Amino acid sequence: MMGGDSNGFWADNVPQARAEWRENPSSDPKSHFHPIQDTRSIWSAMMKGIKEGEARHGYEAFVTFQLTSPWISDPPTPFSWGHNYINGSYGTLSMGAVQSGHESPDSSGIDAKFTVLTPWNSRKNYESAHDSFNTNKPIWNVSDVRHGFYPAVLSGACGITYGSLPVQQSYENMSLIATSEHFMDPQLGLSENASWHEAVHWPGARQTGYLGKPFSSLSREQVNELTPAREYVSSVNGSIEDIMLFEGDRYIAGMITRR
Repeated sequence: MMGGDSNGFWADNVPQARAEWRENPSSDPKSHFHPIQDTRSIWSAMMKGIKEGEARHGYEAFVTFQLTSPWISDPPTPFSWGHNYINGSYGTLSMGAVQSGHESPDSSGIDAKFTVLTPWNSRKNYESAHDSFNTNKPIWNVSDVRHGFYPAVLSGACGITYGSLPVQQSYENMSLIATSEHFMDPQLGLSENASWHEAVHWPGARQTGYLGKPFSSLSREQVNELTPAREYVSSVNGSIEDIMLFEGDRYIAGMITRR
C-alpha cells in the first residue's frame, strides 16, 4: 500500500492554510497555500520498483495507493481516489483505494447524504483518537471503531483497515525508550502514556475481524433480502417511539432475514 495519507497533488502547509483561512474566512483560500507539488512520478517510480523487485523473486506485486481523505478543490485537483492519480503513463494499480475520513457523519442527514465508498475503506475510526482528530470531541473506543466500519461492510466493500493512533504515530512513551533522543512527542491529543507495543493488542485490532462474521453464513440472496427489524431493539430510554428516531450519538438498529 503506497501513499499513506499522501495525495498526488498537495501543498506542504494544508493544515496551516486551513487554520489561517478559518481565522479570516473573507480571505482568498488559495492565498494561504504554499505551491502545490505534483508527486505522482515519485509514487510511480516506487510502484515500478516494487513490481520489478517482486517479479525477480517470481511474484506479481499487488499494489494500491491510499490517499488522505481531503483534496484541494481550488485550484482543482482530482478526487482522492488512488486510481485518479496513478494511471496512464504512471502505471496501473492493482486496485484503487479510498479513505472515508476520520469523523462521525451528521446523523440528521445520514440516510439522504451519506455516500458509501465501496472499494476498500482505510482506517475509518482510529481507536483512541478524538473524533475528527479534534481534542474538543470524544475519544473513539472499540465500539466506535466497529460502527465506523459497518457502512463499508454492508455496502460490499472488498476490505477495511483497522487504525490505532499510537501505531499510526509509532509512538512509545519515555518509560519504554532507551534514551530521550529517540522520544517523539505524541500528536493529535494522544496520551503521553500510550505505547504502540500495547496498542497492537487493543480490542479493536481483534474485533475488526469479526465484523463480517454475522453475514458469512448467508447467501447473496439472503443478504439482499435483509430488512430492518426494529421490533427486537429496545430504546435506550424506554421510549416506544420509532427506534430510528436519532437520540444520543448514533443510530441503533437491527437487520433480519425472513428465511
